[in-house]
Amino acid sequence: MNEQKDNIRRQIDRYISGELTPDEIDQLWADLLDYPELLEELKAQATLKSIISDQNSNLAGEPGQSYTSGSFTPYYRWALPLAAMLLLAIGISWYLSMDEPYPEAVESISYAEMYVPDVQRSDEGKRLTGTDSLLHSGYNAAVNNRISEAISHFREASDKGLDSDSEAEVNLNMGILFYNDRDFEQAALLFEKSANQTSRKRLQTKNYWFLANTYLQLEEFNLAFEYARKAHQGSGEFADEAGRLLQSLSNFAEASTN
Repeated sequence: MNEQKDNIRRQIDRYISGELTPDEIDQLWADLLDYPELLEELKAQATLKSIISDQNSNLAGEPGQSYTSGSFTPYYRWALPLAAMLLLAIGISWYLSMDEPYPEAVESISYAEMYVPDVQRSDEGKRLTGTDSLLHSGYNAAVNNRISEAISHFREASDKGLDSDSEAEVNLNMGILFYNDRDFEQAALLFEKSANQTSRKRLQTKNYWFLANTYLQLEEFNLAFEYARKAHQGSGEFADEAGRLLQSLSNFAEASTN
């Protein structure tokens, strides 16, 4: 670790001297985020350079002092890199001073959140048929990572003329598939459609929670905040998680409106 810090210090020296390439500057930024204690050293060197700059400027204006244009070359050589370095220090300081962690969406949604009929046998030994069979086939395809097949089954079930609540369940199921497949735009459309199709509070709250995470993935912080608020107000297992997401989203949602 000491060797790494020594290397960062050398890069700071080279940066002040204007010797770093753009790629090396980007790497310095990343390294300073990993070693924030070196930020104060960077600031100290920046301050020292500023003092030297002021002294040189004062000397240049004193009577009897004679300077050729070439004598100012070293100053111009590091003046602009110094200004950029100060902006770098300010940016890192702001980043490190943020108390709120960057809000994170759920990586994937469990297929256990899907709505599927129970596999039951009647007294006569008949299996699921019709729409229920399609829904269950879609679920089986999903858990076996046959996503296209699962969506096909759910869409076929949707074409059977379902009631609004059943239609909402099918759309939520497809929304989960698209979310896990990283197609967040399509997932958002399906979750919103599902939430509007049902009056069942638990199903609505589930859609709101998934919408909050979907819009967070899309970095639409205001929409993520709004749906997290709705999920927090609803009843169900997502209320506490939605409350925590609301806290971490508050500043990001406000910043995106400015």
